[in-house]
Amino acid sequence: MSNNAGLSKEEAVNKTFEEQLAAAANKLAIMPRRSEGESENATVQESLPDLNALPDANPTGEILQAIKDEVARKKQWAHGAGAKLLELEQEFKALKEAREADPDIMELSPQFAERWAALEEAIAVIGSVGDELKRHVHFAKLIEEIRRSGESFDAVAAIFNRAVEEGWLRVASEEEVEHCRNQADWPAGKFFFGGKFYFRKERPGRELLSPARQRFEKELRQLLKRASTAERQRRIVLMKERGVCQAPELLQGKKGNYYFRGGNPDDHLLLEVDDRLNDFHRMVRTVNVVDALGSFQWMKADGFRQSAPLDWVLAQNVLSEQRLPEKDYQRAMSLIQQINRLARREKSERS
Repeated sequence: MSNNAGLSKEEAVNKTFEEQLAAAANKLAIMPRRSEGESENATVQESLPDLNALPDANPTGEILQAIKDEVARKKQWAHGAGAKLLELEQEFKALKEAREADPDIMELSPQFAERWAALEEAIAVIGSVGDELKRHVHFAKLIEEIRRSGESFDAVAAIFNRAVEEGWLRVASEEEVEHCRNQADWPAGKFFFGGKFYFRKERPGRELLSPARQRFEKELRQLLKRASTAERQRRIVLMKERGVCQAPELLQGKKGNYYFRGGNPDDHLLLEVDDRLNDFHRMVRTVNVVDALGSFQWMKADGFRQSAPLDWVLAQNVLSEQRLPEKDYQRAMSLIQQINRLARREKSERS
């Protein structure tokens, strides 16, 4: 029922108008008021970043250069620290060995005890740096170890063992090696040492061919080259020392060792004349290839004949009771002709 019941028509119209005015007033009351002087067309401003709070640009590059200088300083320190740490640990190892050999040395020698403490402290100081810098120190130490390594087999083997333990290299499996040989396709960064093939090993979180790995492989190849040169020289000296017999005596069948030089300074050969059992279990005077370098290296290749009866050498022909397979025959002929040619050349030069 309408609230205007009982009112006259004029009174009802006035009441309705008053209610409409009150509703309009309520609506105006909840609308935001404009501040004084604000026009009806004014808009709300968007909040913008404060430029004064942002860092200023460094167009001269001084900041970047300062960062590079600091990084270079740390790398240089890490390089020196790695070399220093290697020397300290080597001396400390010697002290440990001396103490193990004579447990009383620590008590009876104040100088020994002082040196022990000083080395322990120095090693601890270098090891107290942050993890990232410590990693650079460790790498610098490894590089220094490779550079200072001896050329003996054991010394180089120790470096390769370290490389495997620290995840730089891994020993290739027989299946991998066989596959690479069959495909004539070897992976980059391979090494061969001590009868084993070594392949690169992926290191978690590190790129496979990082600058550090490139430097590591470069130093390792230089070590192998030094070791190969040293081993070569050792073999040459040994061949010369053992090859005391004169070449013409080989053609006379005298037992002993014979050293030959080739036309190239890298060509060296050591032969031995001795009595050996042949395939028919008869003792036969035989010429054996003991060692060979340079252009003579094929004479010592694995899987091929490395000896021949002296009679074959003198006759320059295969005098076998059984026909040799063609491949073995050609190999034997090459061997005996080479030996005969060297012996006769030496005889001619001495006469």
